[in-house]
Amino acid sequence: MKLFQQMLAGENRVVLTDDQNRPLRVFIQRDMILTKDEIIRAAITAYHPTLHGYFAETVKGFVFLPTETPLTLGETVSVHVTKEPRAGKDATGRMTEEKPSDAPDIALVLSKQYLVPITEISVADMDDLIAEALETDIKLPRGGEFHIERTRTAWMIDVDSASSTDTLDSINREAVSEIARQIMLKNMGGLILIDFAGSKRGAFKQAIEPEIKQAFAEDTLAKLSGWTPAGLYEIQRRREEASLLEKCSPNNPIAVYYQIRRAAAEYRSGKPVIYAAPCVLALLRSSELIAEYHPLYDQPLSVFEIKESLHG
Repeated sequence: MKLFQQMLAGENRVVLTDDQNRPLRVFIQRDMILTKDEIIRAAITAYHPTLHGYFAETVKGFVFLPTETPLTLGETVSVHVTKEPRAGKDATGRMTEEKPSDAPDIALVLSKQYLVPITEISVADMDDLIAEALETDIKLPRGGEFHIERTRTAWMIDVDSASSTDTLDSINREAVSEIARQIMLKNMGGLILIDFAGSKRGAFKQAIEPEIKQAFAEDTLAKLSGWTPAGLYEIQRRREEASLLEKCSPNNPIAVYYQIRRAAAEYRSGKPVIYAAPCVLALLRSSELIAEYHPLYDQPLSVFEIKESLHG
């Protein structure tokens, strides 16, 4: 097991790998996003009677406080963040008497937990590790494969025999442990449905279920719900933070913002000239980065360009 870290421009990217150098978990801490175990001041803005709690505003966004303690609109409290923003939902927290403080460096936490040293790597090497972790078409060693797709209501995983000449039972058994790894790696939360190859056969379901339970034994967020009438295997996985695909999505302005910040760090002479979507430029203008900004219209959010200034 190895632990890699790369920090730049307010972003802390950490990857834990297994003995085969495959990513096991990816952690991304960003200074403009509320982070689990961060303590921050927040102003109460609204009460939600159905959810039995208050919404509060911080300099990094809103946080929900589930509490029956009466609070006053405009009152300022210290909040310990317990869940990060995820899937369109605000962060969740609890009131505390502790003073504001940053979340602990996740690399240091993991280093102590797994007794492994932290290895600092380059931006390019970290990009490669995260690109591997984001892959949604997963090849299995013996020729089978499975595909991961996010819909509005669920994560769908489709196991396919592809070029394998093994039996469907063998393909599915090989897929189980890799599916469990991918779910944890991508931090998939909510409803997960697995369509195993030939999964409508009753005998197959009984034979593979013990292997499914073993594969997910260490995943404390996953609840195995069993087989649906349509022959899919259902998992309910608790959300505590955004999925990796959400955090790194090319349609996420914050992800594009940090991508530009990493690229702009290479320009050491003069200030860079940055062409990007207006919503991304708004984030950049609020940062300490000194640059010239030009909006790109009618382009995908992920499209940007950085040029070196001729004026210094």
